[in-house]
Amino acid sequence: SIIIIKVELEQAKTVRKNKVEYEVLAKVINEQPDRKQTKTELEERRKQHALLEAQDQQLNKKLEMRSKQFHVLLASIHEIEVLLAEDDSSFDLDDLDDVEMLPAV
Repeated sequence: SIIIIKVELEQAKTVRKNKVEYEVLAKVINEQPDRKQTKTELEERRKQHALLEAQDQQLNKKLEMRSKQFHVLLASIHEIEVLLAEDDSSFDLDDLDDVEMLPAV
């Protein structure tokens, strides 16, 4: 009879231990969002990611275009500098004699 009681006590301890573990796991599980909510949030994040990717591509294209425009601008400035330098080197004070003086307004 004492042996039976000891066996029952051990079984009761095991059941109690299992109940405590179950309650801890149940608490952790209940703190997590459900599958439907998680799927909804995941889909929303994917949409946001796709939108950001599209915006990134647009901005990269715009940056590339601006870079090309800036390069063209610098090339034009360089050409103007060369032309001005050529004009300055060919300019002679004797050329001033050929210019008529305009009357003051």
